[in-house]
Amino acid sequence: MALRKRGSRRITVEGIQFFWQIRWRKIDQQQEKLTLVLAAQQKPSTTLFVYLEQEYYDVWLDLKKDCKEHHIVLPKEVETWIRKALASGWQPLEAGKPFEIHE
Repeated sequence: MALRKRGSRRITVEGIQFFWQIRWRKIDQQQEKLTLVLAAQQKPSTTLFVYLEQEYYDVWLDLKKDCKEHHIVLPKEVETWIRKALASGWQPLEAGKPFEIHE
């Protein structure tokens, strides 16, 4: 899966530069959750999906909800999720099926 460079953010972890984006996933008619999507800048790469179960707020998205109810996605947390995925066996610099973790 290709990750658009436009609208994505960059982060470097363990010498690897990643692009990351926040995307919405619809749970039902009234509930949406965020998904963090990451890919290494180098090719080939394997995409990482981090499914966020608690209510998060993306600073770059225009939300209609009151942001006091949501936790902001911070780069430090993105780094933590990358490290967790790496420890779980994610190989970001190899071609393959997307890797998923649930938070």
